Amino acid sequence: MIKVDGKKIAERIKSEIRTLLSDSGPKSLAIVYVGENPVIDSYVALKRRMGEEIGIRVEVMRFANDISEAELLTEISTSNEDFDGVIVQLPLPESINKDRILNAVSAEKDVDVLSSVSAEMFANGLIKKMPPVVAAVSEIVKEYDIDLSGKKIVVVGQGALVGRPVAAWLRREGREVQVFEKGGDEQALRDADVIITGAGVPGLVTADMVKEGSILIDAGTSTSSGKLAGGIDLSAYEKALIVSGVPGGVGPITVVSLFKNLF
Repeated sequence: MIKVDGKKIAERIKSEIRTLLSDSGPKSLAIVYVGENPVIDSYVALKRRMGEEIGIRVEVMRFANDISEAELLTEISTSNEDFDGVIVQLPLPESINKDRILNAVSAEKDVDVLSSVSAEMFANGLIKKMPPVVAAVSEIVKEYDIDLSGKKIVVVGQGALVGRPVAAWLRREGREVQVFEKGGDEQALRDADVIITGAGVPGLVTADMVKEGSILIDAGTSTSSGKLAGGIDLSAYEKALIVSGVPGGVGPITVVSLFKNLF
C-alpha cells in the first residue's frame, strides 16, 4: 500500500508559486469570514500561515453574525477591487443567502471557483484554474502516475466543494464516473477501481465496501471525537494499492492550490 504524501506535493507547488511570484510581483488574498467557529478558525489560520510562507499577503476580513446581506455584498464588492483573490469562508449564517454571496465574487478573483459562473466555466473547460480539491486530486494522479483510463470510478458526495467539481473534471477528461450521495450503491463501491470521497461523513466507506488493489482518495474531511477524520475508514486502507488519507493527503494540496489560482 502506497500512502500519498500530500505535504511533499504541497511543498513542490509552493516552490512553483514562489517562482510565479518572482515574475508577477506581489499578490494578495482576502478571506471574508462571518461569525465564530473554532474549527473554521483553524482553517483560516492555516491559510494565513500558508500565505506568509509563500510570500502572499492574506487579509482576514471578519464580521459578526448579525451583519446584513447588503453589508456583506458591499464588503465583497470592495474586496473584488482591492485584492487579487477573494474567498468567502463557509458556512455562512442561515440569514444570509449563500449563493448570492458566492456569486458576488468576480470570476476573475474567485480562487475557490465556487460562484455559479466560475463553476459553469470550469465544467465547460473555459477556465484554466481548477477548484482547489480538484487540483489536489489531479496533482495526486500525476504524482503517483495513476492511469484512470478504463477504470471504474465512484465519487461519494455531491457537494459544491468536492463531489460536483471532481465529477465534472473527470467527465471533462473523458472518464466515466458514478456519483452517489452519502455512500449510495455499496455494490458499485465494491466494484470500483477508484473511490473519491467528499460526503463529509466520518468513516462512511468501510473495508467491506472496497476491493483489493483499489485506489482511495479521501477528500471527505470532518471531525470525529474531536479529531480530524476522513470519509474512508482506516480499516479500508490495507486493501488499497494507493491511498490518500486524512490528514496529510488531499488537505495540504488543496490549501496551496488556492494560492496557485491567484495566477
